[in-house]
Amino acid sequence: QHLDPYHTPWIWVGGSYGASRDTWMRLRNPEVIFAVWESSAVVESRPAASAYWNAMHRSMPQNCSADMQAAMHHIDD
Repeated sequence: QHLDPYHTPWIWVGGSYGASRDTWMRLRNPEVIFAVWESSAVVESRPAASAYWNAMHRSMPQNCSADMQAAMHHIDD
């Protein structure tokens, strides 16, 4: 059997936010995406990541969280 990307169904794989993308791709393109395999898909997306950052910051050793904060400021600047 000759397989080519134009006539072969795709199986889309992703985790976390990528898993959410899998679902959207399957819903939007069912003729192209045959199946999706997802792990740890996002259930509730939050545009502002402060809830995630605050929980992560509280659980880190102080020197690690300070380094992480410095890196974030460097990226933001």
